[in-house]
Amino acid sequence: ALPIYQVAGLTTTQLNWLTAAQIGGLSSGAIAGLATTDIGALTEPQLIALTPTEIGALSGDQLGTLTTAQLSLLTGTEISGLSATQTATLTITDLAALSPGQIASFSSNGISGLGDTQISAMSSPQVAALSPEQIASLSPTAISGLTAGQISALSPAQFASLSAAGFGALTTSQLGGLNVTQIGALSATEISGLTPSQVAALTTTQFSAMTAAGIGALSADGLAGLTMDQINTMTLTQMGGLRAGQIGAMTVTAIGDLSTTDVANMSVTQLGGLVRMQLRELSANQLDALATTQIASLAPAEMGNLQAAQLDELTGAQFAAISSTQIAGMVATQLGSMTSTLIGSLTAVQLSGLTTTMVATLPEAMIGALSDTQLEALDATQIASFTSSQLSGMTADQLAALQVAVS
Repeated sequence: ALPIYQVAGLTTTQLNWLTAAQIGGLSSGAIAGLATTDIGALTEPQLIALTPTEIGALSGDQLGTLTTAQLSLLTGTEISGLSATQTATLTITDLAALSPGQIASFSSNGISGLGDTQISAMSSPQVAALSPEQIASLSPTAISGLTAGQISALSPAQFASLSAAGFGALTTSQLGGLNVTQIGALSATEISGLTPSQVAALTTTQFSAMTAAGIGALSADGLAGLTMDQINTMTLTQMGGLRAGQIGAMTVTAIGDLSTTDVANMSVTQLGGLVRMQLRELSANQLDALATTQIASLAPAEMGNLQAAQLDELTGAQFAAISSTQIAGMVATQLGSMTSTLIGSLTAVQLSGLTTTMVATLPEAMIGALSDTQLEALDATQIASFTSSQLSGMTADQLAALQVAVS
């Protein structure tokens, strides 16, 4: 092979005398030393003879001197030698000269150098030629350059290969171009990167195409973008995909938009994810939709978060499902606001959950609603917690019942 200093001394005419084999045998240093005019003067056989290593040694200026006709002659093997730095210098005209087959030959590193302007200028056949691996290598900036038409033309495999960062770079306009097949092919990683504005931009048709696993992959931030229309179109299967942490991250408004069917089908784990403000905003209809097993699954702290008015909305069967442990999780204001009907329905087991503090703060109206049988179910510690004021307000029969309880 000719040494670098000899190659650098060749005139353009002399360079053209070199055979394809001689050109292909030049070192990367020799190629890098060629003048831009020499590069532009390379013949077709000489260009085709360049190796990927030689192609990779070309500077941006050297690459820029190649005409579109010369670029179209580069083989897939040569194209694979282009680095990200080199592809970043390609003009829209340069890219337009490349065939879909040449586009498909870019290495992952090479394709990563393309920017949004270059990507948006690519033809549909060129975009269709990109492999999933190449799509995954595109930068978020490049992804943001995809037009709605290009996005909708991506195959499910191509679309599923978008990185989380790349998917997160999609604008609401780009998301609007997604078809249901593409939505269904989204990976958990991609879905987890959705922002509130991106989630809100999904149409009900698009949202309905998400799988239960996809719904379960939404981040807390993403869930904040749910619209009432999306919630109303959520299927029971999709609802079942929500994790307890996601349920807890939903806005109070979103929880309020859940249908009674949605609430009735929430799992014990999902109900356990509800936080204080969400519980307090459950409507009478939503509470009425809860099965006794769901009521019984609420943690004591959750039971203590319910408003007194909500407790009054519970049916007799639901209230009977409340355990003594749940009763112990209530606060005095809840007990004090219960109707006499609810008070009178408390069983001996439920009454055993009353703490001494709760007993000592029971209002006279509630105490007056307790039957003799209920009072007889109290233990000595609970009875000892009654204040003198409470005792003075009891009837003779109630006081006699307390005597029975401690005897």
